[in-house]
Amino acid sequence: MRITWVKFVVAPFVGLLLYSYLFFSQTGEFPNYFTELNWILLVIIVSLVIGVLLSLMSNLLNRVISWHSKISLRFLTQLVASIIIIGLISIGSTLIYMRIDGSYENLEFFWELYKDLGIKFMLLGFVVIVIYNIADFTFHSYNQYAIGQIQKVQLERKQLELQFEALKGQISPHYLFNCFNTISSLVYKDAKDAEIFIRRLVQTYQYILNTKNQKLIDLHREIEFVKAYNYLLKVRFEEAFQIKIDVPEHAMKTKLPPLTLQMLVENAVKHNVISDEHPLEVIICFNKANKLIVSNNKTPKMIQPDSHKVGLNNIRKRYGFFTNNVINVRDDKRFEVILPILDDVNLAIT
Repeated sequence: MRITWVKFVVAPFVGLLLYSYLFFSQTGEFPNYFTELNWILLVIIVSLVIGVLLSLMSNLLNRVISWHSKISLRFLTQLVASIIIIGLISIGSTLIYMRIDGSYENLEFFWELYKDLGIKFMLLGFVVIVIYNIADFTFHSYNQYAIGQIQKVQLERKQLELQFEALKGQISPHYLFNCFNTISSLVYKDAKDAEIFIRRLVQTYQYILNTKNQKLIDLHREIEFVKAYNYLLKVRFEEAFQIKIDVPEHAMKTKLPPLTLQMLVENAVKHNVISDEHPLEVIICFNKANKLIVSNNKTPKMIQPDSHKVGLNNIRKRYGFFTNNVINVRDDKRFEVILPILDDVNLAIT
């Protein structure tokens, strides 16, 4: 259990303040700390014991009743427990002192003699306990806030790193090389098609740049981007490549991390042979369970690219920031990726 060093400093200081005040109220002058050294040491030791016990009690309550979930119950529980701890230690210290001193007949006689002083001590002790509990709650709240801010920054940094990884895949030299080769061939065949291809290429990069700092994007915007990306692939593979999109209108406002669909389409292209003999068909649709599915038929290459499922893992990690629902993958006759829905009902942005 962690006992903060601050309480080791504060507890004796508060104890000495209480002792000095009570001594002054009884005698009209402040104590001589050198001649009253035995009492000072006793006060410091008792204060330290109280500080340690209060810390242990607070740590124990953190496991049972947290400040975060039940503030009122925690405050009252800790207040009562603090009163009991300080009360028992005070009574115990008094009994030990009476036994050592030997000049007092019994506790009742001692109380009658120091009744006014005892009442002042109880009132001041109660005030100190209330202040301690308020301070404990304040420090705990600040600590939780600081931890929360640090975690938030860490998560945002991780999200940006993942988005950067997704972005790098779209501006890779290999991808640009293929696009420029296609443009070069189109310029000689059909200048109009070359112009359209360039416009579509610009449209895809404009989308990539516009969404590079966005955590989520509407599905309809992602689909429009996939359509532009599809044009680039159609020019390259012609009728051997098809993307079919069947998404109901009500689902268009659901959200997903940018480039999710494009990465899945790109993975399908990357891992399959695409030719007139082996056409590739990608389907983007909603199933009966109202989940978004991206699937493709399988025409696997003889030598698979060494991707280690980087794209799929990137998507999984980015989804993990917003939902506890997992991404399911089915590798049967068709390769299917089933994406959870992110909307206002189940979206939980961390």
